Formats: sequence, C-alpha cells, structure tokens
Amino acid sequence: MVLAAVIEDLSAPQHAAARTAYGVLAQAFGQAPDLETPEGRRRARAFIGFVPRSACGGHFDLDAQGRVRHDLRGDELEIKIEESPHLRTELWDLLSWLTAAQATLAFEGEGLHRGLHTAFTFTR
Repeated sequence: MVLAAVIEDLSAPQHAAARTAYGVLAQAFGQAPDLETPEGRRRARAFIGFVPRSACGGHFDLDAQGRVRHDLRGDELEIKIEESPHLRTELWDLLSWLTAAQATLAFEGEGLHRGLHTAFTFTR
C-alpha cells in the first residue's frame, strides 16, 4: 500500500493540470467537451495540443455550477476520498505481480567513450 500512496502523490500534479485543461476547453467551447468521441479529442488537440486525461483514469465533466468535476476524484471543493483509483489500473496490476525489483547503475568505458550502464531486474 505504500507504493499506492507514492503513485497517488506523484500523480496529483498531473491530475490537477488535466482538470485545469478541461476547464479551459469548457470555457473556450462554451460547454463541456466530450473527450470520449473522436471529434471531441480532435478539437481538444487542435485547441490546446493534447487531450486532458487524469492519471487515475475516470472522466471529467461539468457540474451544475460549471465547476470541473471528476467522476473518481470529485471537484476542488468536494474531493472524493475513497480507495485509490490507481489500485484499479494496469500499472497497479503489473506492480502487484512483482515480488522484487532491482536497479543497478555503473560507469563504463574511458575518456570520451565513458558512459553509464543501467540494468533493471524484476522478479515475479
């Protein structure tokens, strides 16, 4: 569960940025953008260069007051605190599958040909 907390903490800035971007699109378009359709995604890419998505999955929309709301996280004023959405992602499935992970970093070569050698070992 510690790993879930770390993932949660690292994803918070990305979620906030995606929420803000969705709000920008909603203001620019005068309505909640439908990012589930190819046309909605195309319009988002044309306007801000990307499609705002939260790292924890789920979807954004607007509430009755026009605030950006996330179906798993709520909004800025009424935050939903439940089980971490990251526990339902493919990343979490992969991490849960692992029993150990090891990383090594070493210098190799000499002079102008000196570099780093990295290796990652995962055990399941």
